[in-house]
Amino acid sequence: MRRNAPRQVRTTVRRGAVATTAVAAVLAVSGQSTVSAAPVPAAPAAADRSVRAAADVSSIGTDETQRVNAAAVVGLDPTADVLLLSDSDFIHALWRKANEAGERLDSVRTAAEKAMASTADADHVAFIVTGIHEAHQQDKQRERDKAEAERAARLARQQALLAIGIPSTPELLGLSDDNFIRAILRHEASGPEVRAAATRALLADAAAWREFIVNGAREAHKKDVAKELEELEEKNRKEAELRRNQAARKNVAALFRIPIS
Repeated sequence: MRRNAPRQVRTTVRRGAVATTAVAAVLAVSGQSTVSAAPVPAAPAAADRSVRAAADVSSIGTDETQRVNAAAVVGLDPTADVLLLSDSDFIHALWRKANEAGERLDSVRTAAEKAMASTADADHVAFIVTGIHEAHQQDKQRERDKAEAERAARLARQQALLAIGIPSTPELLGLSDDNFIRAILRHEASGPEVRAAATRALLADAAAWREFIVNGAREAHKKDVAKELEELEEKNRKEAELRRNQAARKNVAALFRIPIS
């Protein structure tokens, strides 16, 4: 019995060790599976921003100088945030400023809308680099043409007033075309022909108003002057004839010594 006891003890110990090793192995495998099945933590917000920034940079085909020059056209402040916008977003920022400017930057606004409607990156780049400047030149030329037209219209009004003999005042020159013609119609210096021409113009359209101011008033005044000269000449002729008759009567009365009544 003593000899068998140690053998049983050793067998029991070996079986315990094997069991312990097996349990440990199972736990190890289970732990690895648990780790591998655990969800991957989300990427940091900074990484997301970096990805978005990289995407934005990839859609920028213009450099800082080109953007600063484009921004100067519409008075856009080229801050760091603005310069980091994608080309399409940058064009939208330019469009907002052009839209705020109204008619003065009408061509720039229209060109920006055309560029925004395109999905081609090349069109966006072309607008920022050259398109906005070409459109601005059109706006400036339109403003020059408008100023020249206003100057010519003001000069025509001054000439019309001067021809008729009406004092030129800022109030008269600032009237609309139809009200300017009404002022001439009511003025005492206007003759019958001027008043008649003014009435005909007011009964017509805006083109007739402009024609009266540019040419009609002066032409009508010439007719009034011509009629006045004719009337004066006829009056002078009659007066001269009357004087000749009076002189002849005086001569006859003197010849026959007849008193003149």
